[in-house]
Amino acid sequence: MSKLSKMISIDLDKPRNLLYNLNAMVAYERATGKNFLAIGKEDISATLVMVVLWAGLIHEDKTLTVEQVGAMIDADNMLTIQQKIVEASSANTPVPETKEGNELPLEVKSEIPA
Repeated sequence: MSKLSKMISIDLDKPRNLLYNLNAMVAYERATGKNFLAIGKEDISATLVMVVLWAGLIHEDKTLTVEQVGAMIDADNMLTIQQKIVEASSANTPVPETKEGNELPLEVKSEIPA
C-alpha cells in the first residue's frame, strides 16, 4: 500500500476497511460504466451507494459481491455508510496546491455524491 492509501474503518456485517485506490475506482467504473472521478455530478441512488461501498471493500475480499454488500446496508446505517464513503474517498484524493504552496479547498459534501 502506498503512502497515499488510507483505509477508513466501517462496521458492517463485521469490522471492515474502506479503501478507494485506483483498483477500487476501476472496479466501480467496470461495474457501472460511469467515471468514478465524476461522482457527485448526479443524484444519489441506492445502486450507487451499494456499488461504491462494494468497490471500497473488495481490496480485503475479492470474492465479495455487490449483492452481499447490499445486504449489509439498511435504513439504520445508510447515512453512516455515505459519510464513511466520503471520508474514505477524500482520504485518498490528493489536494492540489497553488503556486505559492497553499492548498486549494476541496468541496466535501455531507452525503455521498451520485
